Amino acid sequence: MFPPFRPKKILLYREKNYFVVQDDRPSSTVYTIVVRNYNDEIEHLYTRSADVYKTNETINAFMDELNVDFTLPVSAGHYMIAKYAFSNQNSVFIHMAHLQFPDLCPLPEHWLQLLNTQPQTQVSIEQADTELNISASIHGAGINVIVIKEILVRVAWNKLKRTPTRT
Repeated sequence: MFPPFRPKKILLYREKNYFVVQDDRPSSTVYTIVVRNYNDEIEHLYTRSADVYKTNETINAFMDELNVDFTLPVSAGHYMIAKYAFSNQNSVFIHMAHLQFPDLCPLPEHWLQLLNTQPQTQVSIEQADTELNISASIHGAGINVIVIKEILVRVAWNKLKRTPTRT
């Protein structure tokens, strides 16, 4: 019996607001970029006994914008780029702040299920010869997670091809 394959993860870049990890797998290499926009006051919120109103005020007061551009050296091919944006704009916290943090939620159960708390997502396919240029932009407190994976376009597009039929 062979031991299970453990992907080799390499930290390529690391700064205060971002890091880039390369994950070598048998089939392809996957890059993960995490970009965080915050300040020291937000970072240390958990150490204080601030109530929800003070926490909300601290997060909403932070309006700095962060723009980061990356150039990743890659082999020639097609790459799927998936960007996930987590922000205060679509969090349970902001929805409850709009309701003034009630002890009991005044919304009916089925309305709660309609609140959008999913990260904003953007997916694209890019062709690269020697490098990929990736950008991230965050206004206010937030996190962007960008996953980049080489794909075989032939296989991906063939699955989508359909022969038109007449009825």
